[in-house]
Amino acid sequence: MKIRRKSPLTIIEIMIVITIISIVGGLMTHNMKGSLAKGRSFKSEAASKEAHDILSLQQACGSTIKEIIDDPSKIIIDSGLVKSTKKLLQDGWGNPFEIRKVGDDDFILYSEKWITYLEEKKGMERNEIEESYPWAYHSSVLNE
Repeated sequence: MKIRRKSPLTIIEIMIVITIISIVGGLMTHNMKGSLAKGRSFKSEAASKEAHDILSLQQACGSTIKEIIDDPSKIIIDSGLVKSTKKLLQDGWGNPFEIRKVGDDDFILYSEKWITYLEEKKGMERNEIEESYPWAYHSSVLNE
C-alpha cells in the first residue's frame, strides 16, 4: 500500500489567496483616500486659525499688516507662542498659506487647495466658506 502525500498548496489555491488579498487591499486603499483628504482639510483649518490668531495678537501688540505679510515666520517666532513656524504656515497639502491683506487692518491666510477641497468635496459655496472660515477666505480680496 502506497501512502500518498498531499502537496501543501496548489498553484490555484495560492492564486485565489493572492486575488482575495488584492481585492481587500484595494478596498482599504480606496476608503483611506477620503480619510487622508479629511485629515489634510482638518490640518489646514487648524493651522490657518492658529496662525491667524497668533498674527492678530501680534498685530494688537504693534506689528503692522506689512510686517505680517512680509515675514509672518518672524512675527510668530517673536510671539514666543510657537517653536516651529514651518508647519504652522503650511496647509495640509504642504503648500504655504498666502497671507493677503483685507481692507486696511485685517488679513487672511489663504490656501487654494483647501478652498477647492471645501467646494468640491464638502459642496460648500464661496459665501458659505467666507462665513465659516473668515480668517481664510474673503471674496473681496480674491475678486480683485
